[in-house]
Amino acid sequence: MPTVRSTVAVAYEKSGRSVASRSFLRVLNLFYVCDNDLRSAKTLLNSSRRNAVCEWEDSPYPWVWFAWGGPDRVLDGLKKRFVAMDTKQPFFYCGERKEVISRAPELGEKARHTQGMPTAEVIAYLASLSAAS
Repeated sequence: MPTVRSTVAVAYEKSGRSVASRSFLRVLNLFYVCDNDLRSAKTLLNSSRRNAVCEWEDSPYPWVWFAWGGPDRVLDGLKKRFVAMDTKQPFFYCGERKEVISRAPELGEKARHTQGMPTAEVIAYLASLSAAS
């Protein structure tokens, strides 16, 4: 979460706008299990009867940054509900192309996770969105 926060803050700064007081980012997850180990978390997910979802997932958003990594047989089914989200500006960082793609990723595409991701392209993209709004 610190990477997301700092990336957005730098983008706003580059756009010449400041982050409004008391504003926040909403981070939605494919599933809501607290575990630092993805394998362990997926095991817990598989053992539960159903995946809890956040009530805010149905809200409209000015932009959505997809960052869920590559294809995964356990997680791919969970991605479907996000691809159809109500947003005017979906995007993701494609590590293979080393660029921001201005659409929701297809299920087989790798939407680069923020961990270890170069942020310069995303900062420039978000700055352009911030400047336009």
